[in-house]
Amino acid sequence: MSGGWCSVERSVLNAGVGIAGERVLTPIPMAVVDTRDGWLLFDTGMNCEGLHDPEGTWGERAKTIQPRLVPEDDVRHRLGEVGVNPEEIRVVVNSHLHWDHCGGNRLFRHCPIVAQRAEMAFAREPSGCVGGGYMANHFDLPLTYDLIEGNQEIAPGVRTMTTRGHTPGHQSLLVDLESGRRVALCADAAYTYATLEHRLLSDNVWNGDETASSLERLRRLDAEGVMLVPGHEPALWARLGAPPVRLT
Repeated sequence: MSGGWCSVERSVLNAGVGIAGERVLTPIPMAVVDTRDGWLLFDTGMNCEGLHDPEGTWGERAKTIQPRLVPEDDVRHRLGEVGVNPEEIRVVVNSHLHWDHCGGNRLFRHCPIVAQRAEMAFAREPSGCVGGGYMANHFDLPLTYDLIEGNQEIAPGVRTMTTRGHTPGHQSLLVDLESGRRVALCADAAYTYATLEHRLLSDNVWNGDETASSLERLRRLDAEGVMLVPGHEPALWARLGAPPVRLT
């Protein structure tokens, strides 16, 4: 599902690519999975309250990474487009707690939200170049967090995969579809298809070695025939089709 777009410098996605100051629109994807245990939501997009109060909602990030949203990019509306009531979501999984991945967390007080324990600890005391992506008003709320350590099966055929590097507790989601097809939702472990195909990493990472190690695990999945969906590929919807895209 589409959660809108952000305008960023191209070099943020892939270090050394593009000319200085060149900006590109990157999508903010979210995904909902129909599991045998009920509906699972992977990431909650951006906080659309920022449409009315940008600085109060997003702070200085609203100026440096410019959100391009419409009201329909609210996760509740996007769920409705695929016939899911937000109250039907059984569990939310956050890839990590940056503002563009947990902006809708506040809307899911009725169900657990799965995040890595290391991610929550870092989010509450952030540092380094990725520290500015954490906003306490997005995640540090009276919500029910299920803090896990490492890989874990969340529902039959749906597993988290630790892909730390971009942040200390980043995780991707590996889904086994009924057709036998397998899909890995990479989130920010791999920003773009070029990241995956050519190892074009970003400098916007907590730890470069960990990022490279996680990327190699994703590339091995690709070699096994798993479909990899990057987190901020500018041409994502051109490649997959107009959202919402149903993978079967």
